[in-house]
Order: sequence, then structure tokens, then C-alpha cells
Amino acid sequence: MWYAIEEWRPIVGSDYIPFAETGGGDPFLLDMSETPQSVNICLHNENMDIYEVSPSFEAFIDSLAIDPNYH
Repeated sequence: MWYAIEEWRPIVGSDYIPFAETGGGDPFLLDMSETPQSVNICLHNENMDIYEVSPSFEAFIDSLAIDPNYH
């Protein structure tokens, strides 16, 4: 995790903490400037734009599901 923070901090700034990534290497980020902390994603194939994917970590976890089509 410390490596990820050091790697992404120059790109996303100090308000975001990476905690996971997609299979394509896009990091999921907690926005520490908000309460509750929203979950965002930084899309490296789209000019490093950051998009909110969930209003809180709790909502993010609650939205996770197993893809029945994944083998």
C-alpha cells in the first residue's frame, strides 16, 4: 500500500489514498477531503481523470457483487 501511495500521490494529490485497483491498473481512491470519504477511480487511459464511483466506502462495499458470468 505504501508503494501505491508513493506512486500515485504525484498524480492524484494528497487528498486521495489508493486502496485497490482494477485489473487494468486503474486505482480506486478514498477522497480524504470529504466526510464520509467518497470512493473514486483514476482512469489512466483518460488523461488521469478522477471519477466518483460511490459516495462512501460503505456504499462501495455494499455495491460489490459476484458476476455470475465470470468463470
